[in-house]
Amino acid sequence: MEASVLATAPQPVIPCPPRWPYLGNLPQLSAHNPTQHFMGLMDKYSDGALLQIHTPFGNVIVAATYEFARELCDEPAFKKT
Repeated sequence: MEASVLATAPQPVIPCPPRWPYLGNLPQLSAHNPTQHFMGLMDKYSDGALLQIHTPFGNVIVAATYEFARELCDEPAFKKT
């Protein structure tokens, strides 16, 4: 019974900019100043922690700080299913 409750619980949504059909956010990305560009997107669409970028090749999660990225990569902190 507990598993079904967890399966139906709403999942948190990672903020992301509006995307184009099929192309996702690819047309919005800048190759010239990617760091500044992601910082601008983070300021506009995120709470400052995470941002999701959609591309035809898959989704990319951008962490705002080194400390937050390190926490996300801490494997023992996450239960694997």
